[in-house]
Amino acid sequence: MDHNINTIIIKSCIKYCLSIDVKVSEKDVVLSPLPGLSNIIYKAEINNSNLKPIVIRINAESDSIDREFEILIIRKMAELNYTAEVLYVGDNNKIKIEVFLEGYRNCNRELLLNDKLLKKLFSVLKDFESIDFSVSDKQKFECSKFLSQSLISVKSNINNLNKFTLYDNNLKDKIELIKSIIENYDKIIAEMFDDKNNIQVISHNDIHLANILLQENLNIDSFKLIDYVFTCYNYFGFDIANYIVESFFELY
Repeated sequence: MDHNINTIIIKSCIKYCLSIDVKVSEKDVVLSPLPGLSNIIYKAEINNSNLKPIVIRINAESDSIDREFEILIIRKMAELNYTAEVLYVGDNNKIKIEVFLEGYRNCNRELLLNDKLLKKLFSVLKDFESIDFSVSDKQKFECSKFLSQSLISVKSNINNLNKFTLYDNNLKDKIELIKSIIENYDKIIAEMFDDKNNIQVISHNDIHLANILLQENLNIDSFKLIDYVFTCYNYFGFDIANYIVESFFELY
């Protein structure tokens, strides 16, 4: 582990412990890495204390992610017992400490289209979409900023793909289609729904197997949903549609 990262994580653990009146030393903090695509994630066990294991996340830098809103969403979902509780936030929301979900694992492919899992997922999404915020929050956290960020990513990669698209018009057409869909997302949705049903709700926006946790006995009622980085207001039904698409890629 990078020495600076190690120091940051251990100091964050100690600050959390002090915030709940538990005194520990650096030697008491035992770290083990956890998988993460963009964030740095570690499990910490605090020796010489009665504290249960915790998870420390160092969030990746991103101008398109509002960490305050992410934490607000996580706390709302933790109240519903659908995700891990946030215990401590530090360094301007860059550091987040959560309860470690002992005995949980990522959902496996065998349960991808399991009827009970799907019913539980849709039930959780129903509760998730019913979370209400003020009008100002709704305006601030709309999906357009993520679409804009996606468009920037697509355009920035086009030059890298040019050497392939010169010989593959099919790939080039697909890239152009993706650009068109992102650029015209709101217009496309408006054409699909009338004004009465064209509503936005809180959406997770990244539901797939890696973000669904179950206890190791695969008890469906133990369902947890994680990774709320892309959560914002989006059109009703997006999460279900996204899960179907993600499932297609997992299966085929």
